[in-house]
Amino acid sequence: MTEGLPLLVSALAAAAPDPATARVRLEAAAQQVRAAAAGQVQAALQQWRTELAQVAGGTRADAERLIGEALALPPIPGLDAGLARTIFDGDPRMLAGWRTEAPLGPLAMRAQHTAVTTARAQGEALLVGLLPASGLAGALDAGPTKLRGGFLVDADRRGATGHLSFNAGAIAAGALGRLAVDGGTVSFVAILGARFTPGIQLGFGFEISSLGGVVGVNVGVDSDVLRRRLREGTALALFFPADPSAGDRLLPAVRETFTSRSGSVVVGPSVELTWLQVGGASLLRISLVLLLELPRGRVLVLGRGAVAIPPMLDLRLDLLGEIDVPRGYYAVDLAVVEGRVMGIFRAGGTAAMRISTARPAYTLFTLGGFYPGYRTQVPGLPEQRRISFGPSIPLPLTFRFEGYLAFTGGTFQAGARFEIGFDVGILSAHGFLSFDAIAQLDPFHLHVDLHGGVEIEALGIDFAGVDFHGSLDAPGPVVVRGRVRVSFMGAKASWNDRFVLGSSDRAPEPPLAERVAAALAAEVVPANISGTAGHDPHVVLDAPSRTAEGVAVVHPLGAVRWSQTLAPLDHDLQRVQGRRVGRTTRVGVANLAAGGTAGVVAPFAPASFRDADRDQLLSLPAFEDLPSGVEVPLLPSAAAARDATLDYRNVFAPGDRLPSATTLALSSALLSRLAASQGPAETRLKDARLSVGPEAWSVRELARPDRADEARSWTASVVDAATDRAAGRDAVALPLGEPAFSVADVWGAP
Repeated sequence: MTEGLPLLVSALAAAAPDPATARVRLEAAAQQVRAAAAGQVQAALQQWRTELAQVAGGTRADAERLIGEALALPPIPGLDAGLARTIFDGDPRMLAGWRTEAPLGPLAMRAQHTAVTTARAQGEALLVGLLPASGLAGALDAGPTKLRGGFLVDADRRGATGHLSFNAGAIAAGALGRLAVDGGTVSFVAILGARFTPGIQLGFGFEISSLGGVVGVNVGVDSDVLRRRLREGTALALFFPADPSAGDRLLPAVRETFTSRSGSVVVGPSVELTWLQVGGASLLRISLVLLLELPRGRVLVLGRGAVAIPPMLDLRLDLLGEIDVPRGYYAVDLAVVEGRVMGIFRAGGTAAMRISTARPAYTLFTLGGFYPGYRTQVPGLPEQRRISFGPSIPLPLTFRFEGYLAFTGGTFQAGARFEIGFDVGILSAHGFLSFDAIAQLDPFHLHVDLHGGVEIEALGIDFAGVDFHGSLDAPGPVVVRGRVRVSFMGAKASWNDRFVLGSSDRAPEPPLAERVAAALAAEVVPANISGTAGHDPHVVLDAPSRTAEGVAVVHPLGAVRWSQTLAPLDHDLQRVQGRRVGRTTRVGVANLAAGGTAGVVAPFAPASFRDADRDQLLSLPAFEDLPSGVEVPLLPSAAAARDATLDYRNVFAPGDRLPSATTLALSSALLSRLAASQGPAETRLKDARLSVGPEAWSVRELARPDRADEARSWTASVVDAATDRAAGRDAVALPLGEPAFSVADVWGAP
């Protein structure tokens, strides 16, 4: 299409005698081609060719020389003339591009050009020209030594990908590489590999048949591309490039897998082990690739296990693992790429595992997929294939099995389908039986679908058939639904019904909102209270956020945080931990102290606090980040702190070394907040208070080495009195203990 015209204009203008003038004239002619109506395309193309001849020197011969210099890279005999003919004659055979080959003795060269065409005029597109060579390949065949290589240039000319392979019989080596410029950042990646025949012996029948590695600068690995290629069975081929015939096919994969990422480095080795080489084939082949992406700290592991016992078994499993500790993300993907048994049966399927400790947190495992219609919210999870087994060639008696098993954050899923049939010409029959089950874990609910049927044909005519479908929902009460359809010699009949097992009486009314609020208030315990660090670059809290006794250690500029997992705050609740509450209610925290915020969140399973039917359950995420608590800062803001000059000196007592003496001054804003919070705790709806126990301070006069027995100390309940008394003396003011914080209550209202 005409989208390639700017690239064509740039290439031709750069090779013209007067590049600036040529660019202006060719751009004007190209604009006429792009904007021409259906009946004016031929005239616009003729004007384009005239301008091309003029900027080249005035004649068609000049234009052919210009085209050869601009587009034939590198020059191949006969290539420049062929390019000129395609532009001036509009050869319709070149509408899909041009790929030409030129033998040069033992060297064979091949170039590939992309076509630039107009919009369709009267139903047909017309050729404007060819872009500079987007790909070039060469092959050198010199007896036992073979050398092949090539490169592919990106359409925007900002990068190129190439391959090189060498085969000398016992050793075959290969390399893939990419060089690109993105936003001024140069990125580079190289994939190297060597294959040995025979391999490097390790003993007990094991040998190293291939070694290699990856190094990349300013690049990252796109794991989603690797997962897609894993399903296709081509993920590992990218990291073992010694096969000369695979170089051209792997170039697009290099560009897709390794993307530009400033400051990122990718390194890692690759190795292939074989066991018991028999007739050039291995009974067992294990391939491993380890990729480390720095400074991100992500690790990718690719693996392949292949077992070949002709003609009994031919099995190949590909695996991709991802460990991203900074993101709290862990993933494993497995695919049965090839599975043949006795040459007539085939096995297949995929499996996946995901664990995320970041928010939103989730856990997932699947072997063969999910319940039909279930939509997982896990990002980057490819579509799964059922675990299957059955004949791969036509047989008089056929069968097929497929199934799946899955665990998610709130469900357990399982299903299977079995088919069997026979065909003896005049008579054939086919039957199947399948079930699909999904269980919601919290609160527990089970739904099962059962489906089966049999069809019989005689002389190509439907003779008889039975089809049935049933479902079950449990518990309380158990509901069974069923439908049966029967056909015989064209006559059809059907039946369906619904059965309820157990009592359907309404359950007693569960606790109301006040009981829910009381349960939430019971969550205000030391185990749910922690402290946050303050924003002071000169102070580091040298203590855990929680002590063994359950007392929170809080930075003077930090905050007290309370969080629970019973139920989300300020959200409609139909259930609490899976149990119905009778009517929709809400709970929350009210009357927060100045500066307090309810921005604390935690992961909650939607089914644990919300009513959901089976269809809604299929689309709900495993967890949602919802409000779970509050955070109350000790100071309204960091600006409320008061600067102070700290003076200290070291005093040595006989046999002991005392710590540095430091005068500590706390802000008056903190004192007023502590004094206002010393009242008794109250319990009422939508009211939360923070109580702080009084502090005790000790002023200790530091002993001199010659008067160690004259050290004195005083106690004070106010920090200002303690620090004033310490001032002017060889004394230090120190707190006698940690302040104890406790949230009195958290209540809600309906």
